[in-house]
Order: sequence, then structure tokens, then C-alpha cells
Amino acid sequence: MQHFARGFSEGAVRLSPQAAASLVGYAWPGNVRELRNAIQRACLLSRGDVILPEHLPPKVVSGAGGAAAAPNATATLSDVERAAILAALAECDGNRTRAARKLGISRRGLIYKLKAIEADDRR
Repeated sequence: MQHFARGFSEGAVRLSPQAAASLVGYAWPGNVRELRNAIQRACLLSRGDVILPEHLPPKVVSGAGGAAAAPNATATLSDVERAAILAALAECDGNRTRAARKLGISRRGLIYKLKAIEADDRR
């Protein structure tokens, strides 16, 4: 999320807990491209450094699009990033180079993030 937000805003952007819960709870049928568009919209509408639920597309906030689970109120930004990375890997059949390209990061950056995800999973 931060990667996308850097391209659309001048300063650091953070998510309100409700906005983070909406992002994590949404099924993302459009995967990374849809996430990128949602973050772009939110950055343009926020006019500040905090993204609120009203800045997100209505279908993301309402959970439309097939979200099976209710949004997690304790979701963090790393949860959203993790979901985007795993979705990109799934879409690219595990090909890290293609997934990194789709996410707009380097392959090395993706590997670094995957190691961080593994470390979090072990905790």
C-alpha cells in the first residue's frame, strides 16, 4: 500500500483502522491493479495524511465483491501489504519476477518482503 501511496501523494500516508479493516476484508477480485486504483482514489480524496473509509471505493468499504470474512478491526498496513503480495504471487503462479513487476517493486524488494512475511508467520 505504501508503495502505491508514495506515487500518488507528496507526504507519508497512513490508514485509519477502519480503512485498513476495509482493505483487508475485501476479496480483491481485480487483485493488485484494483488495490492500486483504490489507493490512488483514496490519496486523491484524502487531501491529508490519513486515509479514511469514505476515501475508499464504496464496494471496498461495503465488502462487495465476494469478501467471505468480515473486516478485521485490528488489521494493520502490513496485513494489507501481505494480502497484495500473496495475491500477486498467486496471479503470477508463484513467479517472483512477474509478481514483483506487477507490484511495481524490484524482485529483490519482493524477496525481502517475503522474508519479513515468513518471520511474522513464525511469531
